[in-house]
Amino acid sequence: MRIVLSIYSVLIFFGCKNSTGKNNPNASTDSAKYFQLSDYIKSQISEVNKTPYYIYKIIKEENNRDSSPISSLEVIQLSKNFTEPDLNDPTIKKFYTENVFFDETTKNYSVSYSTLNKELVLQNVDVLLKEDGKTVKRIFLRKLYTVADSSIIEQLNWKPDEGFQINRLIQLPVKKEVTLQTTVVWNEKEKRI
Repeated sequence: MRIVLSIYSVLIFFGCKNSTGKNNPNASTDSAKYFQLSDYIKSQISEVNKTPYYIYKIIKEENNRDSSPISSLEVIQLSKNFTEPDLNDPTIKKFYTENVFFDETTKNYSVSYSTLNKELVLQNVDVLLKEDGKTVKRIFLRKLYTVADSSIIEQLNWKPDEGFQINRLIQLPVKKEVTLQTTVVWNEKEKRI
């Protein structure tokens, strides 16, 4: 009798465990840990707000170039290009695949996220990490979207602790395409971002 009760207890235990685990079609199966891009960018902006940097913006449109100082509020607004949409948003996360590659020559990790869904604005994210696998060297994003009757391709580049750049190619239906480059710098260590 004790053997029957023991077997019955084991069956009930595993039966209950399965009803809330992997075999339950209603349970969430998304356990992938993608790079927390939004959190990383927000922490960078928080650091900019704490430190009294001289922040400036350079805009290049075709052959024209203009630079001017900007406020930290404008930096926050422009940085949203890197955080929206959020790669970790459950409604879109399922459409991305992650690839990790270690380059023996440069001793850097490359973590890439891409989608085949052309309906999504965020098409690619590439995060370059140092050999420790934690320290970010660069972040690159590629976006594709439509506004009115124009197609826009954005290439975004984030250089940690220094600044970022947004390159926009606007394809108009009648006129030739227009290129617009916005560079924001707050702690320039090199000549270019």
